[in-house]
Amino acid sequence: MIDIDWDKKFELGHERIDFEYRVFLDLIRTTSVEVGNGSGKERILRLLNEMAK
Repeated sequence: MIDIDWDKKFELGHERIDFEYRVFLDLIRTTSVEVGNGSGKERILRLLNEMAK
């Protein structure tokens, strides 16, 4: 599992970009947990597709 928490040092000072980075980090953490839990292929692929967007 990837254990990264959002930190102010990651912020660029642009509200929309910072928000998107937070969402991206959450997708990374969620995908990591799902892989570790042995979740179904469809769930993991959906998360990876969301990251690619």
